[in-house]
Amino acid sequence: MQRFLKEETSRIKGAKEYTKQISKQAGKPIPPSLASGYYKAEKNYTWIYKYMTESEFWDFARECVKNNYDYNTFENKIMQFIYDRTLDENLKIDLENLYRYIQGVKV
Repeated sequence: MQRFLKEETSRIKGAKEYTKQISKQAGKPIPPSLASGYYKAEKNYTWIYKYMTESEFWDFARECVKNNYDYNTFENKIMQFIYDRTLDENLKIDLENLYRYIQGVKV
């Protein structure tokens, strides 16, 4: 909690600046809710390492970007790694945020 409070994005001004920065990178206006999801994924995407190794993840991320996967393709392919789980609502949100993160990162 203390670490979060020290970050600029924990304040309205910092959150607005972050949203502006993400919009500039995207080349179009990004709503705060999407910026929030991107921020969360960027700060905490390592949860995926429970299902695949770090190198498998980054190989997959490169493949995703190279082949310009749409979300459905991304979800279907990544669920092959998460074979022991059903796609519950929390996992779906995590995957959507992870997808946005991968698409925004040049790997």
